[in-house]
Amino acid sequence: MLYGCETWTIASEEMRRIKAFERWCYRRMQKISWTDRITNEEVLEKVSERKSMWKSIQKRRNELIGHILRHDGLLLLILEGVIDGKNHRRKPRLQYIQINIVSQIIEDQGCNSYQELKRKASDREAWKLLQTNH
Repeated sequence: MLYGCETWTIASEEMRRIKAFERWCYRRMQKISWTDRITNEEVLEKVSERKSMWKSIQKRRNELIGHILRHDGLLLLILEGVIDGKNHRRKPRLQYIQINIVSQIIEDQGCNSYQELKRKASDREAWKLLQTNH
């Protein structure tokens, strides 16, 4: 289910669907029929599972972006939009930073800008500590 989730752009509708799918899986594991009137809270108590798919997705995304920001490589060049070549006379290309996934990660980390996110990610130990606090 979570294959490649590090690169997903997740809107509120997708987040709602992920959470609904997770609850559906728990109900299937407990063999609870969809006609039974059991609340989601009761299902979570029966399963006694505190982790959620959404938290797992956030953790994976943060680990990947931290790795990318700490290392000089092709992914960092793509992320920052540093591409050699001629500028054409048309609408400028969107940089990857302007696309939703990076803005979602910036928001998840409580940063105000990409530069602040990059500064936080440069200290690996502090970055890992931030991930455990979220």
